[in-house]
Amino acid sequence: MDTGRAGTIFGQSMGDMLGKAFFQKHGLMPKGDYRLEALHAFPTPDFQNLGAGSYSTLKSWGIYTGSSSSRGNFGWNFGANKTKALFILGHLQGTLNRQILLLNDAEPNTNEAAGAKAFGLRSDLSATLYDLGRISSADGWNNAAGWTQLALANSVHYAPLSTIPAGLALYVDTSGGGVIKGFLRIGMDNWIEILSTTSSHLSVVRCATLLASPSGSGLGIFATPIGIYAE
Repeated sequence: MDTGRAGTIFGQSMGDMLGKAFFQKHGLMPKGDYRLEALHAFPTPDFQNLGAGSYSTLKSWGIYTGSSSSRGNFGWNFGANKTKALFILGHLQGTLNRQILLLNDAEPNTNEAAGAKAFGLRSDLSATLYDLGRISSADGWNNAAGWTQLALANSVHYAPLSTIPAGLALYVDTSGGGVIKGFLRIGMDNWIEILSTTSSHLSVVRCATLLASPSGSGLGIFATPIGIYAE
């Protein structure tokens, strides 16, 4: 973990809103040609699969509004297959049961994120947990029925997202057996690694996706800063 230093706010450099120094220090920053950074305005997604819900933006927020427990997702396509990717979401807050960061091997084509295999990092408000998992191309998320848990974080790390904004980051390296890592940041404090496992479920990564899974109507608020890096 990085230590505090002059010119920082809660351990992060004032010029490093994404906390990239942490990932660079630990050799987790991909060096490829795909890079998306949005520090203020929420970036326009390349694709949306919203089901009965809706998507809107408000300055730094990308908002999924659920309807009748419908799931929805939106995200960004790297334009080519990659083997490593880091997906940083600076702030996550809302009243939805589940909000998930996914790194997929193709664009999902349903609101359940089917049509692509993926690794994911889930924040579950109702169960107060974070976990890493995988979904298949055929099932997608399927209201958690298609989710295979790979690693579960200790509940001591959980932040109640309805009142405290937290950042999440997902790292995937599909080479050499596959490495998946999950990270948490409370407010603008330092990143901490909360989960790590291996799996050969994916051979490539192509997209970064945000998936929201409400129980009834609720808001999933995904907010900048956002950083997506792939090689």
